[in-house]
Amino acid sequence: MERTQGWEQRLNAMMTGAINTPHEWGVHDCVTFAADAVEAMTGVDPIADLRGEWAGPLSARRLLTDEGVDTIGDMAAKRLPEIPVSMARRGDIVFCDSDEGGFLGVMQGRSIVGPAGIGLVHVPVNQALRAFRVGV
Repeated sequence: MERTQGWEQRLNAMMTGAINTPHEWGVHDCVTFAADAVEAMTGVDPIADLRGEWAGPLSARRLLTDEGVDTIGDMAAKRLPEIPVSMARRGDIVFCDSDEGGFLGVMQGRSIVGPAGIGLVHVPVNQALRAFRVGV
């Protein structure tokens, strides 16, 4: 999958639309946010086969088990090419550690953007543990 012309504008529009969106498992969480970003840039939804399959932490954990992975970072690695964190660029997906077991976000220059309780949060790039290339 390749980034298509105009991806920057579509990514910005997707993120702008998420600014006031409350967290909702399986609808607006870090996995759907990252997938929405990939779709905005490439036109391909990398989790089209999984949407609607989780609605809370227990069903999300079950889905990871069904996928044969331990973390959402491992799940991202099954769907996107993993790259060194130092090579991540704007729009790439990153996995960061957190008290809740980790989250996916989108690289935005000097910060990583991801969904929060309501809206978006920016975390420093040095919190990234893994990175995944989106397009070429």
